[in-house]
Amino acid sequence: MATQPCEYPKTLNIVWHGTFAFVPGPDGIEVLAPEVADHDNLAGRWQPGALEPLVRGRRYTLRGAKNNGKAPPFSKIMSMTGGLAADYQTRVYCSWILPHPKQIYTALSVDNDKNGSTNYGPGLKHPHITIPKEKLGVVYVTTFDFDPCEKFHVENLLWSPDPPVDGTVNLHVYAQEDHKIARETRNPHSTKAFQALVRLSKAGAAIPQEKLAALGVKVEFLDGAVAVLDPVKPGDLPPGLRRVELVSLEASGLLSKRAVPPPGPSGLRRIRPSVFRAIDTGESAAHPCVPGMIIH
Repeated sequence: MATQPCEYPKTLNIVWHGTFAFVPGPDGIEVLAPEVADHDNLAGRWQPGALEPLVRGRRYTLRGAKNNGKAPPFSKIMSMTGGLAADYQTRVYCSWILPHPKQIYTALSVDNDKNGSTNYGPGLKHPHITIPKEKLGVVYVTTFDFDPCEKFHVENLLWSPDPPVDGTVNLHVYAQEDHKIARETRNPHSTKAFQALVRLSKAGAAIPQEKLAALGVKVEFLDGAVAVLDPVKPGDLPPGLRRVELVSLEASGLLSKRAVPPPGPSGLRRIRPSVFRAIDTGESAAHPCVPGMIIH
């Protein structure tokens, strides 16, 4: 009698959109979504109506994935040393517990150019915070392998993945607003999100709130400009993830009732005329919020 092939996927991509703190540890990575006003915290499939609201104070744990044994490196990411604040959980909306992934991709980047569009941490005067001078990742992807005959799940999440494509499924996690933020100089929302990340750390929690801006812990959108996306190049994305799935929650249409477009330029333009150009060529505005940070 022939053995039936296993139906479970071999690989999972978790796509992180928005403001997250990644905290590597000996057994894996804890991912923290800080409390930020106006942010929607959602997770699920890249389909309208398939995103599940995440619950404040809840921990989501990935089960059944292979542990890589050590944390792969992040690239184009802010970092803060000194570890987590003793009371960091009081400043966290929800958290994720992951094993060490097989690989980490910086799927989408933005310029950090004070002479061009944005300026993260202008005049920063804090020894524990490091910000890349030229490029910042705005979407990161953690990739995990599974035994093909082992069913996996995320504790506390109702998510049911789409049928695998070439053995791969995707889980999208958002900590972003679902509406446009006014693109004015010194965007206050972005600065508040940046400060919320910083205050998860021990060193950041020691800074009085009123002194954060004076230390340069802020984000400026110079002359009313917005961040410009870099083109997505071969190798930026893991297998099984489409370029269009990198767009922000506000631009995606996932919270609307319109149908998901088919792959390809014509389908992408049915979401928004500028989205395909933004993802493919970097010609259009990016989401004006704050990307991830490593705390170690």
